[in-house]
Amino acid sequence: MADTDLKPSFIKQITERIEGLESLGKRAGFSTALLLIGAGIGRLAVNTSADSSQLQNRSISGNQILACIIEICLTLLAVYGYAHSSQRRLQRWGEGKLSQPAEQDRSWLKEEYRQQARRYLLQLLGAGITWLLSLLIYFILRRGLNATESTAVFVLLLTVGLGVYLHIKSSFGFYGWQLALRAVRQPASPEDTKGLRAMLKFGAVLWTCLTIAYLILGLHLHQWTNTWLLYPIAGLTYCLLLTWSVAIRGLH
Repeated sequence: MADTDLKPSFIKQITERIEGLESLGKRAGFSTALLLIGAGIGRLAVNTSADSSQLQNRSISGNQILACIIEICLTLLAVYGYAHSSQRRLQRWGEGKLSQPAEQDRSWLKEEYRQQARRYLLQLLGAGITWLLSLLIYFILRRGLNATESTAVFVLLLTVGLGVYLHIKSSFGFYGWQLALRAVRQPASPEDTKGLRAMLKFGAVLWTCLTIAYLILGLHLHQWTNTWLLYPIAGLTYCLLLTWSVAIRGLH
């Protein structure tokens, strides 16, 4: 039997590589969501009474140190996922020559791409609704149920983290389908994932710098009331940049 007969089909090779990118998106999205949730846990640990005057206290309590330790550990986890294992997984995209697609494979891929594009837009819409819902829940807890600020902040960051996870996971998956469509026109290579690797490196730097700012503002300047805002702002900014890179700029 010839070697070409033993080679997996084009569809199987493509779906295996896309599944790898989807798995990477789940890992990156989950680690990022954990950072936001960790900031919410830290806000609860610092003070559950929502007394701003206590949060401005110049002494450093054990709960404040605990909040910082939680965020440092989660940042290390996120940076490892973004900068180490993710880079290795992306480099595998271009390893091994793809089988030549038959005409029915091209038709299948184009139809699947259109379906995935619609799915991606729906998931982006779902993430946006989740973020709006997080604000609504926050105001309901604060104004309607008179919950403490720290409790409302925790629920807010928990909900925002869910939206961030959905957004990042769906973006990585759709990027894989873009690469698959490109592979029909030209041979796949590790350079195809250059843009996504750049976004991952940016994420690793972003979360590292953010945690350093969190430690300085919290432990040195004692701004515990507002430090949690850094994480949802950075998370939403990263999601917007990822959408621009995947949906607008595409592979260029």
